[in-house]
Amino acid sequence: MREVWPSMVLAFPVAIYAGAKVLGSAPASQAGFAGMFVVMLILAILSAFPYERVLLWAAGAQLFATAFILGALYFALGFGVQLLAGSLLAAPALLVGYSVRPGPLGWRLFAFAFALAIGLGLLAADQGLTSSGVVVSAGELIREFISLNITQALGLYGLLASTGGVIPLRDFFDPDFIVLAAIAGAGLLFTSLRPQTAWGDLLPSAGAMTSFLAMEEAPVDLGPDLTSTLEGRSAPEPASGIPPGVPGLLGGCLAAVLAIAAAFVSPGVTLLLIATGVVAALGFTIAVMRRTLPAHP
Repeated sequence: MREVWPSMVLAFPVAIYAGAKVLGSAPASQAGFAGMFVVMLILAILSAFPYERVLLWAAGAQLFATAFILGALYFALGFGVQLLAGSLLAAPALLVGYSVRPGPLGWRLFAFAFALAIGLGLLAADQGLTSSGVVVSAGELIREFISLNITQALGLYGLLASTGGVIPLRDFFDPDFIVLAAIAGAGLLFTSLRPQTAWGDLLPSAGAMTSFLAMEEAPVDLGPDLTSTLEGRSAPEPASGIPPGVPGLLGGCLAAVLAIAAAFVSPGVTLLLIATGVVAALGFTIAVMRRTLPAHP
């Protein structure tokens, strides 16, 4: 469970930054807007705590807050739209809270990518309103956010259909958000650095105090031949030195930094560079996998 804390510390700032920047453009009269964002942000952070009782309490509070927002909208209360906008602004934090919890890595990465997409859309909507001289109220933010996403979807469809279209997010760039997103991604993948089985059971690592003797018995009957083969190719102590996944992780981080730098200098060639890098990396991976390994003594 202690691996959750570094992920939380590194992952939540990107969601907090998106919400704080949008609220910085909103007038002081939008108290319900800011208040609901703060409430949902706190609940999102609490929902990521590795304690079952805190998780259940946070989930119940989120359900109550959602019902309160729906009730305010149903009865057409004046602050209902502000509460809805505040919950929308806290959506990246709620998704980040799910992504840092223990669970299947695929769903966590999907939630994290969805959180970044919503945060990017909120920042772009805020910039679109401020650049047009429109006050960033709760209602205006919701309308601009929905309009921006519809325009983006139609533009992507037009691009695929070769009919052309407007892609609003193509020209939007926030370097602070990109840097914080990269840090959050590193925090999300932090838990994957610990050696573990395919079922998520942690394995001993260099410097760990866990004894390997507790894992001597096989969970299933593998047969004498396979058992002796595994015992002959397994060491009773954890590997020393740099973990095998660290060079690949550092290489991926370097490639991401270079891609961000290229996007900052010349956005037009970024897609070509990324496509070329993906093809080259795929070809290198296939060549390595087809290589004949030397026989072990």
